[in-house]
Amino acid sequence: MYKVLLADDESLDLEGMKAFIPWEELGLEVVEAVTSGFAAIKVLESKQIDILVTDVNMPNMSGIELARKALEKSKDTRVIFVSGYQDFHYVKQALTLNACDYVLKPMDDAELIGSLTKVRGELDRERERRQQEQAFRQMVPMVKNELLLRLFEGSCGPDELDLLRRRSMVWTPPAGRPVRSFWKSMIFQARSLRKARAAGGSSGNAWTCSRPHAHSGVSAKYAG
Repeated sequence: MYKVLLADDESLDLEGMKAFIPWEELGLEVVEAVTSGFAAIKVLESKQIDILVTDVNMPNMSGIELARKALEKSKDTRVIFVSGYQDFHYVKQALTLNACDYVLKPMDDAELIGSLTKVRGELDRERERRQQEQAFRQMVPMVKNELLLRLFEGSCGPDELDLLRRRSMVWTPPAGRPVRSFWKSMIFQARSLRKARAAGGSSGNAWTCSRPHAHSGVSAKYAG
């Protein structure tokens, strides 16, 4: 569940949000409900918060200032403002912080639920995007290694070779060496080694290929 922090100096409004919003059904969990910005800061320092729902006009530390500090701590925090003021000054400040919504008091439960549902959807999409990026990063080295091995073995067809060339921009060649020149050299070496092996030349019965990159650590040996 996504973690929610509620901040409102009006205790009745705070208790109302806790009681009348179906948090669990929305896939959300209220981890804390506090009555001041300073108390909210302490929560932000000790817990990971996904959504901050805060009153705009609180004493000592406004909701605007609280939101700014929350975003400084984590730019991924989503902020929903609630306020009894329809003052454009507040709305403008909320917009500069990229607030997800600005809900006016007295609050309509359905309106706040709608805002929370929209924010949860944004968080779901962001989580899915990150999972896809992580899966891609884990998959790419394996795909590259397989293509390289097939290239050196001579079983890489024209289409796969073209794919390898197009994907070559993902890898960084040795410092100061152009990408295209680097891959031309590798392909030339692979073909030369295959010819030497086929002719029973001096390449020997076993050979090793390594991608000369500081982060790769990729190496493969083939027995003749």
